[in-house]
Amino acid sequence: MRAARNGESGVTPERIAADFGGHPITLSNWLRRANTDESAGSATAAGESAELREARKAHPGIHGP
Repeated sequence: MRAARNGESGVTPERIAADFGGHPITLSNWLRRANTDESAGSATAAGESAELREARKAHPGIHGP
């Protein structure tokens, strides 16, 4: 998966699927899902970070874990 996501030279979904006995469409679906999940996680983390910064500004004496 890492090789496919990084676009390494000569690494195609077809080749990976052939190496592992899967179908290229399945691999493409997994990659799309991983990208979607990763993007959603990053957005959540960024939102939480902004929220925590604001809370710390409002309550400077309180520190998180």
